[in-house]
Amino acid sequence: MYKLILFGLYVLPYLSYGQLQINGITITESGAGIPFASVLLLDPLDSSLIKGQVTNESGHYRLEGITAGDYFIKVSSVGYLDFSTPIFKINGANSPYSLGEIKLYENVALLNDVIVKARKPLYEQKIDRTVINVASSISRAGGTALDLLQRAPGVTVDKMNKSIALSGKQGVRIMINGKISRLPMEALVEMMESMNSDNIESIELITTPSAKYDAEGDGGMINIVMKKNEDMGKNGNISLISGYGNRAKYGSSINFNSITQKVAFFSDFSFRKNFQKQYIDTQWQLLTESGEINTTTIAKRNPIEGMLNGGIGIEIDLNKITLGGAINFYGRDWDMDAETNILRVNETRSIESLNMYTSEQNDWENISGNL
Repeated sequence: MYKLILFGLYVLPYLSYGQLQINGITITESGAGIPFASVLLLDPLDSSLIKGQVTNESGHYRLEGITAGDYFIKVSSVGYLDFSTPIFKINGANSPYSLGEIKLYENVALLNDVIVKARKPLYEQKIDRTVINVASSISRAGGTALDLLQRAPGVTVDKMNKSIALSGKQGVRIMINGKISRLPMEALVEMMESMNSDNIESIELITTPSAKYDAEGDGGMINIVMKKNEDMGKNGNISLISGYGNRAKYGSSINFNSITQKVAFFSDFSFRKNFQKQYIDTQWQLLTESGEINTTTIAKRNPIEGMLNGGIGIEIDLNKITLGGAINFYGRDWDMDAETNILRVNETRSIESLNMYTSEQNDWENISGNL
């Protein structure tokens, strides 16, 4: 029984996480629903993206897996003025939270000179897939591919069990640049945790794969499209990332490309170091025949996460065919020291105290190639 209580204390915070919902509808001035409008749930502190969704054919949307807190929503659609809601609070008492009708007005302006500029929207709805144009998201900076998937509409990422679901279905297959990865899902989750989001061009969520993918499972497919510079000559770039939350974090990404009429060489490398601090305080009350038992658990965890990711590739134009090959690698290490104190008090004021010291190490490494 005591072990069961400890297990419940550990998993209870995760079971209560991400169970809230927000829904609504976007309409025109005439009251008609606006299909495929972009709906972004933003943090009022820094306008960072929390979740995103595209409205369906009738203009309805539903955001799921939201934690309690303050938010606002920004809605945009081609040909209409952007609209932002006031800040609102959502918690377990008012979920699902309904924003009702959001009316968008046509963007009508009289101009003497017209300059046409094209910019991809954050979300594009196509016949068989939803495309997330990562370059259009300010929240991508300093993140990972797994961070992007956690914010993607219809995607559920379970880090504890190393699983990914699309539209509530398990069995999702992951593709990199259109090629299906044969790695187990546990390894793929670790790989995407180490993949720098600055190197990603877009993410495609394919809920209805074409016939050639039917044998790959019915859970849908996620295609991660990496950036590829196709300018002639030699080019490259380097970026540095740093920040501080409860503890410091830093990283860097480097890529170099050399392209001629016949031969193209691509390479990229990135690493990240993230020093975290976690504090978990839970209260547990158990009613027994002999009386009431109150249990308090305080856990102090200090994980250090290191991530390494990179690859090199070459393509040779042989007139009618192209010969290409690539080698990709990634590594991730997780080191954590934790101290947990469990205090049990019953009605007779009898006290039991347990102190646990835990050291955890988890390393993942993988190298793969294709021709």
